[in-house]
Amino acid sequence: MRSNKFLEKAALLCCGYGLMSDAVIVPLATSILREFPDTSEVLLNFIMGGAFLFSLVSALITGRIIHRLNKKKVLLLGTLVYSIASFVSAFAPSAAFLAVTRAIDGLTDGMVGVAVVLAINEVYDDPQERNSMVGLHWTAVSAYGVVLSLLSGFLCVYSWRASLFSNILSFITPLLIWRYVPSLPPREKTAPSAVDASELPGEKNERLPWLWIIFSLAASLVLNCLSNVFYFSADFYVAERALGNSALTGVFTAMSTVGGVAGIFFGRLYAKLKNGFPAVMFCAAAIGTAALSFPIGVVAICFFHFVIGSTYTLGLSYYQTSVVERIHSKKNGQVLSFFDVVSYIGMSAAAYVPMAAARITGVESYVKCFVPVSLVLAAFTVIYIAILCVKGRRN
Repeated sequence: MRSNKFLEKAALLCCGYGLMSDAVIVPLATSILREFPDTSEVLLNFIMGGAFLFSLVSALITGRIIHRLNKKKVLLLGTLVYSIASFVSAFAPSAAFLAVTRAIDGLTDGMVGVAVVLAINEVYDDPQERNSMVGLHWTAVSAYGVVLSLLSGFLCVYSWRASLFSNILSFITPLLIWRYVPSLPPREKTAPSAVDASELPGEKNERLPWLWIIFSLAASLVLNCLSNVFYFSADFYVAERALGNSALTGVFTAMSTVGGVAGIFFGRLYAKLKNGFPAVMFCAAAIGTAALSFPIGVVAICFFHFVIGSTYTLGLSYYQTSVVERIHSKKNGQVLSFFDVVSYIGMSAAAYVPMAAARITGVESYVKCFVPVSLVLAAFTVIYIAILCVKGRRN
């Protein structure tokens, strides 16, 4: 019997802190450039967003070997190294030093991102509780994004180093993990009586369902990319429609992050919709993005971007939950890492979608680019509905 389930949940939810490390560093770009004026544009861009490249590599390696490791130790190592590197970055004597610490942040993000979902899967036996925790995990990640951005921006008024000193808060995470998360050894070393029923022989095939994996990766890539288009192009959208200034852009982008609160309801929604969940998710995203191509008001834009942000969080929760439900424990870490990689690539590609849409349609407009974006999302809605119909006829 676990002694304190509340603090156990808190420890696992705190793991999302490091996954939003960009939220601390992004508001500091101009301050870093003033401190280190010789910094090249390439190096500055790497400091701002290059850590995800190391996250890709780390996620793939961790996913490949994690079934042989104690997941608690992986979480403990990843969060502790992140805390040290991010705090030490406040003492950076050069931009190159900052780049090194950001690379370390990226490596630990990849480790923790894979390990925390698998840890949740093993800690919670009840499917609904487990799915709710996955949704809460992504809600927490979104919340960290909002809080850390605001905190970093506020402290940067006094000193950009003060913003990085705020990372001292991250040391709470390894302490909570060490104290309250139970040991999670490899399944091969777990007593047969402790093994979940779904892992007994005959219940899960070790062979990977590659058709489902490839299609789901493609769908996840599309959702991760297209649900973030407005997030990255909001400033240009506001300027094109002459809606206001950068303050309004901040409100619009914040609504996407606030949409992460939808993760709280993931467990219940998934239990009710099950196989119909992705169709509803893509449909909501398609309606939200289509609405942005019309001359709607500020309140409506906030609402629809909130909806789009919700589908992003729910999408991450859905595909990760599907992996741990469908894939054998020896392979689910590896497959989960594929979805992590896809999420990183999709989000990074989102900024280039308006340019690609302009080349395809011949119309250079940040407003009109949401027409083809919504059509792609609608196409995946139709595909998922067709899959549901086929399964219904077979049953």
